[in-house]
Amino acid sequence: MVGGAGRTPLSSGAARWYSRGFAEVSSAFRGAIPTHSGRDAAMVGLRVSVVKYLNAAPLVWGLLHGEQRDQFDLSFTVPAQCAEALRTGTVDVGIIPAIEYQIIPNLKVLPGIAIAARERVASVVLVSRVPVAEVRQVALDSSSRTAAALVKILFAKLWQRQPAYHVQEPDLEAMLAQAEAALLIGDP
Repeated sequence: MVGGAGRTPLSSGAARWYSRGFAEVSSAFRGAIPTHSGRDAAMVGLRVSVVKYLNAAPLVWGLLHGEQRDQFDLSFTVPAQCAEALRTGTVDVGIIPAIEYQIIPNLKVLPGIAIAARERVASVVLVSRVPVAEVRQVALDSSSRTAAALVKILFAKLWQRQPAYHVQEPDLEAMLAQAEAALLIGDP
């Protein structure tokens, strides 16, 4: 989870906030968030952009069900749109793709918080109609920029292929109608 541009570092207070399931927001953390249109941030609520997929549920459970749930203004969307909302300042905190931290200036990372897995996941898949050696075009799910970057690395480094890429809305049938392979992310 990342705090937007110009915020103070979110370190020990943020870690405590996370470890309590987002039930309490420290005054130091609240002070790091700007006011909205001149109003007190506590009145409006901390604006948080949340990934709408099941794998983010452990990170946001306390925001939805904790004692202070009324202090958060949550918006649920796909990872790429979470990043866009943080980049444009329409939210204060966002669960964003890892690649976006390198692209959006002045972000602060909440340490120890991530959507990650130690083993295989079923939420990111590359589907192909042909063997990888025959792939000339890959349709990339518009929902994720990190997965798209990783697929490009796999093709270039692992498979020594340089297919053409284009971004599409996540619809497997439509994607495979225009490309030999398609990258999809989200709930299986």
